Amino acid sequence: CVLFLDELDALAGSRSREMHEASRRMLSVLLRRLDGMDAQADTTLIAATNRRTDLDSALLSRFDVRIHFAAPEAPGRCEIFGLYAKHLPAEQRFRLGDAARGLSGRDILDVCRQAERRWMCSLLRDELDEPPLPLPLPPYEEYEAALHRRLETSSEREDDAPPPAPPPKLSPHAAAAARAREAHGRSGSSHLWANSVAPDRR
Repeated sequence: CVLFLDELDALAGSRSREMHEASRRMLSVLLRRLDGMDAQADTTLIAATNRRTDLDSALLSRFDVRIHFAAPEAPGRCEIFGLYAKHLPAEQRFRLGDAARGLSGRDILDVCRQAERRWMCSLLRDELDEPPLPLPLPPYEEYEAALHRRLETSSEREDDAPPPAPPPKLSPHAAAAARAREAHGRSGSSHLWANSVAPDRR
């Protein structure tokens, strides 16, 4: 049996004074469930998040394997623009991909969608009575402007991000489990900082 939890940070954010009581209780229940997983059960738990730094440290200590998927490099970003803006010349797609540093594939898809929407709005505004058929596709300038807006938004989010909350104290049981995992890691198991994590099958 494989259980997959997507957007784990929505369920198990880092504990702080501002954390809602309902969220705190849900996190406590999740931690107890992880501790109580049957060691003999043929079950693998996989969780994914784009915000690893927002996860509770006690929760992270319960996962034995953590795999990081980095944002695509320039060639990969160019290929993604080729999927969603294939009508643009290769040179223009290359310029967009080179400028989209730090963006994920989903971010690039959103950039292309925003460019298409704004282009369609401009067509409807200017040609409402007789829109040209077939409708012209968005030019490079629309994608460039949408990308610029996205990069500005990402920069503002990084500047406004609050400092991470201090890690909470582990319970005696959780501390013992963490020490056992560390000992297991020293025996040869690979432990990687990641934003996708999965416990070892036992």
